[in-house]
Amino acid sequence: MTRIEFIPGNDGPEVRVVGRLQGGVLDLLLEHGSVASTLDLTRVSELDAAAKHTLVHRIPDRSRPVICPGWLALWVERERARQVAEDAACERPSLPVPEP
Repeated sequence: MTRIEFIPGNDGPEVRVVGRLQGGVLDLLLEHGSVASTLDLTRVSELDAAAKHTLVHRIPDRSRPVICPGWLALWVERERARQVAEDAACERPSLPVPEP
């Protein structure tokens, strides 16, 4: 179950997601970014693959603060580092194979 809470703040409302975070919900919140000043994910208990993908690939481009629980922030950091390493490996020029 997912619950979305809107908490009034000085810079606009904070949106807090409680429970299971699904990619569709996260995408919707990001598309309507002007609605919230901060996205609070500290009470997220689990997330689906689409939400994981969004956190790793779309959130870095956003200027709005995202607050995550420690386990989620660590996972996202590791996934981003893995992605950077994979991208770097794909960009390396291949060496010519010597002919016998």
